Amino acid sequence: MKSTLIFFDSSENGKRGTLRGLVIFPIFIILTLLWFLLTKKPLYDKHIDQVDKSRLWVAMGVSALLIVSAVAVHTPDTVKKAVVYSGLVGFVVYGISNAVLLATSKKWGYDIALIDTLWGIVSTALLGYILYEVVKKWPKTFAAI
Repeated sequence: MKSTLIFFDSSENGKRGTLRGLVIFPIFIILTLLWFLLTKKPLYDKHIDQVDKSRLWVAMGVSALLIVSAVAVHTPDTVKKAVVYSGLVGFVVYGISNAVLLATSKKWGYDIALIDTLWGIVSTALLGYILYEVVKKWPKTFAAI
């Protein structure tokens, strides 16, 4: 198994990438919900203006889809590559998001930006690890769709 990226250039690759994404999508949602349930009041509330709940769910769904897609296209041959690549995805995505919030919200401070970016790195690295282990455990399922 090589460390490559799956592109949706064929029906087979599309199915493989989609299956990989489906494995980690619910895990990402659960991790994100748990994180916010545990940290919303002590960490985030003082940094966020009023939230439009109808837009929050759409934004969360789109963000989850994009992050999971970025992790799912990677097919690493070692657990280290899985964790490093996925952590890098988290660093880039959460880092950009937090940089934009720093520039556009007076309430969004450097402390919460750092915490949130670190959370992004850890959570996506964990997704990469889980996906690697699942694919390793059931390689035939992911190789021949």
